[in-house]
Amino acid sequence: MKAAILILALLMTPFALSDTAEAEFCAVTVVHDEFCVVTPEAASYSVPAGSEFELQITSAEGYSVSSILVNGEERLSLLDADGYFTAVIDADTRIEIYHVRESSPFVLIIAAVALLAFAVVSAVSAKRSRKPD
Repeated sequence: MKAAILILALLMTPFALSDTAEAEFCAVTVVHDEFCVVTPEAASYSVPAGSEFELQITSAEGYSVSSILVNGEERLSLLDADGYFTAVIDADTRIEIYHVRESSPFVLIIAAVALLAFAVVSAVSAKRSRKPD
């Protein structure tokens, strides 16, 4: 009798999960230029829909992150001061990371001095070329 009840119980148990939604997964593709290291590394990942995806971005010396595109939309504001970028993934996503070379204060000083020297030489030259009335 117990075996019959067990068989009946098994027959009434839904084996298929058709009534419940299966977890949906999204593809996340990470690409970047040559001026950084990203953890996890640039590749494609499968993550559950609605989950957070975090990257740590370590820029090469002399470079800083200039743009983070998520499916073509700028999301640089999601990068924190420690280099962590977090986004909620709701669909297949492409994350692109780009850098810009930082300006050296030394280069700016040289440019300012050169501009000042040019202005002084131009002023002296203009003064000499004036003819007295």
